[in-house]
Amino acid sequence: MKHIIFGKTQQRARYELEKIYDSLDKDLIMKYVKNPSSSYIRLKNDDLYETRGASDSARGCKCDKAFVDLTIDKDIIHKIIIPCLCASKLPDSEQIEYY
Repeated sequence: MKHIIFGKTQQRARYELEKIYDSLDKDLIMKYVKNPSSSYIRLKNDDLYETRGASDSARGCKCDKAFVDLTIDKDIIHKIIIPCLCASKLPDSEQIEYY
């Protein structure tokens, strides 16, 4: 399953990814990449947690679940982030988690 952590800035998204990393069992993690432009965690079960800045450059990406920064403008959430969830198999109530 693909998870995208959308932050108002890439830095805010990376901070949330670090919190997710800290909460995971380290035996489940295959790879953890942390750099200024893109960070991600790949689990052994092939789940992916990836960071994105909430901007036009995020258009067209697809994910099953979005972690959304509460400081992101509602217009961006509706026009950019929600369309990324169009292929999600999760129930609507589980597709977005705000932080």
